[in-house]
Amino acid sequence: MAEGRIRAERRAGQLLAEMEKARGQRLAGREAGGAYRRSAGTTAEEPRTLAQIGLSKQQSSDRQKLARGRDAQANRLGRPSAF
Repeated sequence: MAEGRIRAERRAGQLLAEMEKARGQRLAGREAGGAYRRSAGTTAEEPRTLAQIGLSKQQSSDRQKLARGRDAQANRLGRPSAF
């Protein structure tokens, strides 16, 4: 069971590393009432944040390190990295 969890976390790290990073909310000034408004150039299909996928920054970092460690080990041994 532990091996399956490690493999899943390693794969999650690979996917996190490949994800487009969220850039935060871009604002285009204020409305007449003083509220901020979004810029017209933003789209509804922006990358999801870590919070939206239920991960902390630390969890994301740990999983990406796990994935990089496996890839580095496979490269040293001359094998493709399999998860």
